Amino acid sequence: MESNTSAERPEMCSTIAQFVEDNWLPFISEQHSTSTVTTYKFYWMHLLKPRCGSKLLRDYTTPQAEQMLHEIGPPSPPDEKIHSAQAPEHPLWHL
Repeated sequence: MESNTSAERPEMCSTIAQFVEDNWLPFISEQHSTSTVTTYKFYWMHLLKPRCGSKLLRDYTTPQAEQMLHEIGPPSPPDEKIHSAQAPEHPLWHL
């Protein structure tokens, strides 16, 4: 049986936006400071959701996420907060 089937993990039929807004944002709101959550929400709404929010969670791959981050690219002039959000170990990429 495939691990990404809807019978085994029904949340996999959700869009990335549904998963982030229904699960991940509430989770981080309990785990992080208000300022950190505000920053993550900003990145989600302005950088990530427009690019990947409508995609199905089950169909979105790591290479696709890496390509999206490459397309977003570093800001000009360099801004450490946005650059750190592009790092693969950043919590935004562990949905």
